[in-house]
Amino acid sequence: VIRSQRFSRGFRTLSILNARSRQPNRNATSGNKSSDKLDIDYEFYDAVEDLSNTLITDTSRSLAETLTKDHKSVREKVKAQILYKKMFKGPPECSILSYRAREQISHLSLTDPSEWTADTVSEFFPISKRGACAFLRKQSKNPYRVFRSLDRVIRFDTEAIKRWLLIIETICMAQVIELVKPEESQVRQVLSTQLPKELQWTGIENILPRLPFVDGNPNLPFPPQTSLDAYNFAKSIHKPGYFQQIAETYYKPTDTDEKSLSIRRQQEQVINKLVSLFKCMDFSVFTKPLTEDSSLTFKTLCRDWLTVDPNASLLESPKLPKINHKVDCNFSELFRFKRVVP
Repeated sequence: VIRSQRFSRGFRTLSILNARSRQPNRNATSGNKSSDKLDIDYEFYDAVEDLSNTLITDTSRSLAETLTKDHKSVREKVKAQILYKKMFKGPPECSILSYRAREQISHLSLTDPSEWTADTVSEFFPISKRGACAFLRKQSKNPYRVFRSLDRVIRFDTEAIKRWLLIIETICMAQVIELVKPEESQVRQVLSTQLPKELQWTGIENILPRLPFVDGNPNLPFPPQTSLDAYNFAKSIHKPGYFQQIAETYYKPTDTDEKSLSIRRQQEQVINKLVSLFKCMDFSVFTKPLTEDSSLTFKTLCRDWLTVDPNASLLESPKLPKINHKVDCNFSELFRFKRVVP
């Protein structure tokens, strides 16, 4: 307040003196003409000097220093946040949700985004709050980012099944060597230490009560149709244009064959059996034979229990091979559609 008063007082004094100096000289004898020459006295110089000192010392310099300090503090905070996000992301998290569960979460978040936040999703599905935040963020950025072929769905659920079996194997082997008893606290400790780093969050976050919902929560609504069904419908009614017809003479996308359909049916049977096992959390079908016969392995028992074809690619084979083309002639990949919301 004192600085502002000094500034206004100095500026007012300077204005008065400037006006006085520009007044015409009444004692001039040259035809009563006003003189353009300014008569500046020492008082005017003192006022200018006082005002300049006020501007430089009391206003500009202090204000610049204050702004510089605030700017530096904000820059340091932003830099610290960027470094923390890059260097300290936390342990990696691998999703254990199936394609059907992801479709259900996407449907719920699109239907009522205010209700289905990351906290709510992590309460009803086996996913951490951090993973739910990442999933919903990707969903909001690109709501039409979906699987466009049955082979990709099979590949995704194959990886999910492998992670489920790894969780079951870790629990069973710990019970066989009598490291843990079928108690929730001990099972959580084993999962948080014995599993790979990308799956240790399953024991830290305590998702054991929500493991039966890895393929979707039956108590919540499912989408009326999956994104793959909607995409196939849009693809079926699409009429190729002139350039697409030319491109299809060199490469035409193949439709879903019978082999993929049979693999998917087999995969759904495996998913249903594993979900039923997660509901009861009784792994005696594996622990008893492993305890009685040490020559047996978990994979052989699991394959026999699931009645999976030994030549199938659900347990041991890597991901399905990807076909890379130099030119993307599959124009149907550009389709966009909206989910059917009741």
